[in-house]
Amino acid sequence: MTDIQESPKPVYGHQNLFHQFLGSLNKHALHHAWLLSGPQGIGKSYAAQALARFLLRNPKDPCPITLPKEEADVIFHQTQSGSHPDFFFVQKGEDTLSQSKSFITVDAIRYVTQKLQQTSAYGGWKIVIIDAVDDMNEKAQNAFLKTLEEPTAKTIFFLIHHGVGLLAPTLRSRCHEIKMRPLSAADMTFFLKENPVSLTKQEAETAQRVSEGRLGVFELLLHHQGLALLDQIIEAVLEILAYRKPPYPKSFQLSEGVAKEEETKESLFYYLMTWYLETITRRLALKDFRALSGTKEEQHPLPWDRLSLELWLQAQEEALKILKDGSLLKTELKQRILSCFAALNLNRY
Repeated sequence: MTDIQESPKPVYGHQNLFHQFLGSLNKHALHHAWLLSGPQGIGKSYAAQALARFLLRNPKDPCPITLPKEEADVIFHQTQSGSHPDFFFVQKGEDTLSQSKSFITVDAIRYVTQKLQQTSAYGGWKIVIIDAVDDMNEKAQNAFLKTLEEPTAKTIFFLIHHGVGLLAPTLRSRCHEIKMRPLSAADMTFFLKENPVSLTKQEAETAQRVSEGRLGVFELLLHHQGLALLDQIIEAVLEILAYRKPPYPKSFQLSEGVAKEEETKESLFYYLMTWYLETITRRLALKDFRALSGTKEEQHPLPWDRLSLELWLQAQEEALKILKDGSLLKTELKQRILSCFAALNLNRY
């Protein structure tokens, strides 16, 4: 597991999942495979991990009917470190079972399947979390389908699905799907009350608006200078829309900065770039030309009088295609970012 915590994080929202899961468990009608679908960053994996630890702490009936507050006990530390013999967390990454930065491999699935054939080390549940099924290649999905079709006793699967990758219909049909939604404004307010942040009121409001109920994104904005990165994106887009010819120093500086940082900054850039381009599209469609409060737009408004919705849609599609295809092809990150911004030059269309 790449995101190792020292103590359990509370899970905010998603009461529908907990209600259905615990209700099924106490009725002895628990489905063996749970597909947790929803936007990335809303807490699907955290929720699955909390339920997994709940089952590992309660190997026999009767189980509690509610999810108690977690403690940093032995079960927690074992699942975080990957040392619990009945818990398997599968994700992409060079230092994971997959040993691949690009996708979850068939070898990782075969390893877990083999381990599931063994008797539970503690005589209780065996738990598998796939985070995320979007990252499984076709061979891995086919191998995993066989595992789902013939589950071993007292084995529960949690499949995290962001909706960005294709999921085989046969695999989906073997699961009980829960559609999970971004956190409500009330949930976010509760989170901020319990976790005071070192942001001004304006910055907190901007971060909430940008994250759109995705707590994982909100925390990235908070801990990885996300609002400053958004302002850099805005400045680079303004530079391109000024119809200047290359070079574009703002986008060049931004590409260098992101390329030097860790992978988390790259992911945050993809999210913010996509979010910002889509907000421009929405505002063009609605003819809402107000500046985004709390951002560089307040000092440097977009040139709305020069923007055509038709041309902008073409530019946005091309820019986001470069980001997506470049990520799949693993092209040089700096060049990918520069090409993405260059695609926004409306003179090209």
